[in-house]
Amino acid sequence: MQNLIAFINQWLSYFLVYVIFGAAIVAAVMIGKGMRERKDAKN
Repeated sequence: MQNLIAFINQWLSYFLVYVIFGAAIVAAVMIGKGMRERKDAKN
């Protein structure tokens, strides 16, 4: 039982890291898209 709890804890830790990276990537894409649209609107 203790091994199962340790496994779930480790899995959740890695999952949280992937979620944070995914959110950072999505934010970067959204910011880049907004900057591109503003640049295109100027021209």
